[in-house]
Amino acid sequence: MRVIVTGTLTEGLIIRDLFAAEMKGYLYCKGDPLREVLITAINTVMVNRLFLSPTANSEYLVSMRDWQIDAEASQVLRLVSKEMHVNNIAQELEKPIRHIYRVRQKLRKRFNATTNEHLVMRAAAEGFAYSSG
Repeated sequence: MRVIVTGTLTEGLIIRDLFAAEMKGYLYCKGDPLREVLITAINTVMVNRLFLSPTANSEYLVSMRDWQIDAEASQVLRLVSKEMHVNNIAQELEKPIRHIYRVRQKLRKRFNATTNEHLVMRAAAEGFAYSSG
């Protein structure tokens, strides 16, 4: 099931919690042009991507920018987003495999994710964008 929520709140932490509850889209109905974004929202969540209407997205990113990750975690996240195996990440960063597992687990906890794919999707929803491949 893919859920799109409409609401009058734009607080980033509330939107983050809605993502944690498996929401796929959020439309701010007080100020955003819902007629213009509804079809895009539906199409976006139907291909299992997250969607925020313009005001919700802006407010969410502003509130989340202070909730960042350190440089090492950012490197690991970038490599995970390229679908690299933990062994390859450890080799590239010249770190022990156990250390990379700990960093990845810290990232999963931070983004409330259970798999690498889920981690990358949640991170992208918070503005951490890395090109794949």
